[in-house]
Amino acid sequence: MNFSHHALVRAQQRSIPIGLAEFIYLYGEPVKLNGDRTEYRIHRKQSSVLISELKRMIKFIEKGQKKVVITSATSPTVITVINKD
Repeated sequence: MNFSHHALVRAQQRSIPIGLAEFIYLYGEPVKLNGDRTEYRIHRKQSSVLISELKRMIKFIEKGQKKVVITSATSPTVITVINKD
């Protein structure tokens, strides 16, 4: 994602980290503005959905720490899965 000089200056002035702006761009709802501009924002309902998805991902990460997936070297076919300790 590219940021104009103006956007970098404003982000710094407004204490908005670049990573947060990128997150809003990726997960925010796009709204067309006049001209060739689009606004991205995360609404309250969308925020709840994202939080639920992240909680589910955290559970998968925790459960996946001692698991192994083995695939074919030539294709993404899963050959087996293993519990590792």
